[in-house]
Amino acid sequence: MLYSLQHFFDIVKSKKLQHSEFCVFMNKTDIFRLKLKQGISLSVCFGDKWNMFHDFITPKIPLIVCYIIRNNLKYEIPSDIIALLCKYITIKYVIDGNEMDEDEYFEHCYEKAIIFIHDEFIAKWGEIMPEQNLWIHVLNATDTITVHKIFWDISGIVIRSNLKRFGI
Repeated sequence: MLYSLQHFFDIVKSKKLQHSEFCVFMNKTDIFRLKLKQGISLSVCFGDKWNMFHDFITPKIPLIVCYIIRNNLKYEIPSDIIALLCKYITIKYVIDGNEMDEDEYFEHCYEKAIIFIHDEFIAKWGEIMPEQNLWIHVLNATDTITVHKIFWDISGIVIRSNLKRFGI
């Protein structure tokens, strides 16, 4: 991800592209979602800039003890007791006083991650080309409805940019 960010800004710095409009397509959101669900943190790429409290960490019980060893004797815990424990242990996600289920919690974490990456692009863009616009779109290329909408958005941007360039 850092490589993509750096590569993009290396291209943008080109003198030939100095007066160009730019769009960033954050594609493959399905893979990004999968990585977040697996617990991969943005701190891997962004270090301390990323607030790790927004990482999606499913607090499922990572290990259920199936047996206890005491005095060199192995005591097995019956599987029905383990199933009963799993059934009655509930996890609550609370963000800003709002209780949510795991899917809602994941969406919250996903949105925070997207906003963070968006803000990183905008901050770096402001350092390099503060007078130019940057449009950022989040999509999955197989989602034809979103791609169609973005196509029309980009068409409007190109038309407005050309009209502005020719003083119309």
